[in-house]
Formats: sequence, C-alpha cells, structure tokens
Amino acid sequence: MGEKKIEKIKEWDKNYHIHTFANEKTYQPIVVDKTEGNYFFTSDGKKYLDFSSQLVCVNLGNSNEKIIAKVTDALKRYGFLWDKYATEYRSLASQKIIEEIPGVNRWAGKVKFFSSGSETIEAAVSLAKLIKNKTRLLIKEYDFHGWTSEALKCTSIKYFGSLKDIGTNEIVELPSDDSYVTIPSPLCWRCKFGKCYPACKENGVLHCIKETEKIINEAGAGTIAAYLGETVSGFGMVIPPEEYLPQLRNLLNKYDILWINDEVQTGFGRLGKWFAYDLYDGIYPDIMCIGKGLVNSVIPCGAIVVSKEIAKTLESKIWYLGSTFSGHPAAMAAAVATIEYMIENEIVEKACRKGEYLRSKMEKLAEKYQPNIAVSGYGFYMQLELLQYKTDTRSINVNNAYSPAKAIMDGCYQRGLVLGGLLPYSIRLAPALTVTTEEIDQAVGVLDDVLKSIFEEGK
Repeated sequence: MGEKKIEKIKEWDKNYHIHTFANEKTYQPIVVDKTEGNYFFTSDGKKYLDFSSQLVCVNLGNSNEKIIAKVTDALKRYGFLWDKYATEYRSLASQKIIEEIPGVNRWAGKVKFFSSGSETIEAAVSLAKLIKNKTRLLIKEYDFHGWTSEALKCTSIKYFGSLKDIGTNEIVELPSDDSYVTIPSPLCWRCKFGKCYPACKENGVLHCIKETEKIINEAGAGTIAAYLGETVSGFGMVIPPEEYLPQLRNLLNKYDILWINDEVQTGFGRLGKWFAYDLYDGIYPDIMCIGKGLVNSVIPCGAIVVSKEIAKTLESKIWYLGSTFSGHPAAMAAAVATIEYMIENEIVEKACRKGEYLRSKMEKLAEKYQPNIAVSGYGFYMQLELLQYKTDTRSINVNNAYSPAKAIMDGCYQRGLVLGGLLPYSIRLAPALTVTTEEIDQAVGVLDDVLKSIFEEGK
C-alpha cells in the first residue's frame, strides 16, 4: 500500500467517519492493511497478535477458507432474498443449531435469525414481554447487551452509550425508566455488600441471590416478564461463583420469570464449552441470543434460539417481526460453514484443553506478581484483575484519569500484542479458539514483560 494511498485513507477516515470511544479532534487512524489468521498487519508494516479476537468475535481467526467458500457460493447462487423465502443455507443453519450442536436439542425447539447480536436482544425481550404479557425486565449490573435502543437500556455499565462534551466534560446519558429492574452482579472481588466469598453464603445461598429475591419482591414479581443476563459478563468482565447461576435459575422458576441468556459473546466455544450454560448440568435458558461466533464475524448475523415450550406456543401464533437482512443467504452460509468447521475439527474440545494451558500460564503470572493481580475465567475468556485498586472496576474511564489497565494494554500493543478489557482496572485475554500454544507463550511472555516494567521497575 503506497504512502499516498495510506494518507488518503487516513484523511477520509478522519474527516468523514464518526468514531467509537474517540475524540474526533485528536483521533488518529490506525490503518490495517490485511488480516491473516490470528494476526493483523498495519500499513506501516507492523504485525500484531490479536489476543482479543477483535470484539471477542473472530473465534476461528480470519480468512477461514471453508467459510469464505460457502459465503461466495451463496452470493453467486442467491444474491439476496428476504426472510419470506426458504433457502438451503437457512434450513441447514437452523437444523445444525438445533440438532448438531451438542446438547441444544435437549431444550431448544426453533431458531430465528437477525442481523446482529443487538437485534437478537431486541427480539428476545419483545418476545418475552409478548408471551408473558408483562412489561418489566430484570437486568444485571455490568452486563453488556448491545448498541440498539432496548439493548442499550438493558446495559447497566455506567456511561456506555453516553455523549461527552470534550470542552465542558458534561456527560449526557440516555434516559431510562422503571421498566428495567437492576439486580446485583456476583462481583466477588469487590462485593458491593462488603461480603467475602464463600463466607457470604447463608444456608448455602449466596448473599447476592438473597438480595436479588428482595429486589424481585419489592419490584413486584407479577410485573416482570424475564431476566436478561450474560452467564459470564463479557464486557463488564465478571466471572460468577459456581453456585450463582443454578441459584438464580431456581429463583426465576420460583417467580415464573423467563430466562433470556445472552450468549452473543460467550457462545460457540469461547469458554471451552459450546455455550456458557454448558458449564452447569441440567440448566437451560428459555430464550438464547447468539451472534459473533455463530458466523466467525465474517458477515453480520445473530439469532435467537427458543425452548421447545416457547416454540410450541408460537405454532398457533403469527409473530410480526423481521428485518431486511434476517436470514441473508450469505450469513446463513457463513453459519453453516462455521458450525461444520467447528464440529469437524473439534474446535471446542481443543479450545478447552488449550484454555487450561493459558490458565496455567496466567496463574503463574498471578503468583509472580501477587498481590497485585488475580486471574479467573474459562477457556479462552481469561480475566486479569488489578487488585491493588479498591474502587469499583466496572465503569468506563471517561474522565481520562490514570488507568493502569490501559497502561498495560498500551505496553503490550507497543510490543505487538493486542488485548482488550474494561478500563481502568480489568484486562481480558480472549484469543481465537485456533490460537496455538506457541502464540499463547508469545502473548504471556509479552504480558509478563510489561507487568514487570510496571510492578517491579515502577515505570
């Protein structure tokens, strides 16, 4: 890519595009020339190991030939057809999700496709309210559910989706209402109730579950249609204790509240299981939202999967909901190819084993730098928490205060390693499921080098 072309790309991008999490006046474009597998290459010739899978969504790395071939075939064969028409790829994608992904057919009945993960949240919430004929929703602190209207209102991370004035530092947040009832997150490292796990349990029940039941009763259980939550908080970075989800599910059953399980980020092998709910035996959602890994993020796509009971309910009804790109043939082809590739190559099983290898390496780092950091997570969703800071970690660093997590991430980026996280005190390691042990060693080595410069050398 020539220098003049690079400068033009920067100029057009800076002048004509509205940017994310960036001050438009000081924004400096990072021009990517190409991606290849688990790496991307910038226009200045630098190579970066992507240990964040972009937005935790490129589960199989970039340029997967099988996926590209099927998408190309679908574009040549169909071009575009809207959701009214059945295609081979949509039928195949539906069948594979329900019948071929291990365990899904134990509880799931049908699937409906949309254009993104955020759209699936909108659809799931709408469907739950229609089925229950109730208007309120339980949401959990620090969960992230997307960018669209309902999804953003269901995201309780402070400042997310807000608008900040650079000159005055005034922050305008989107208005909300009492339709959204927030329950506490099982953030054990910094418990809002001042409790310590596992001593927080009373008769085996977690304190945050007891508080959740109080909130449900105070809000009026008869007004609540569903609980929408991430099993593992993807953007908010909260790994719950093992008792949390089973106890929460029992609570939802007790009060006849549907469970909408947001697996947009955690689904398709991210946690070393096909889905996060697979971490638990015999616990299944009523509605599941999926996306990202469903198509390896080759093309926008999401879906909701509904239980057999809800599927049966819908048989006698017409659901007047759809969108232009629901079930796009190219997206359906990408879903088919992704699921086939994952099953044929035992990607989830391998991710589980390699995830244990990553965890062992990270636990050694935690031991080396104790008491500064702690590590938790499953599969290829690992969290590094900076423990010497006692304030709540789950706010976006909008006021430009010092962020140790950003300092660590910047140091890694300068050394060719890309990490993600929620500033200011949490770092996420979420490589593609196809990452090699050599690449894991490379990433942990870089991280070790940066941590040493901060904690041992004081730089």
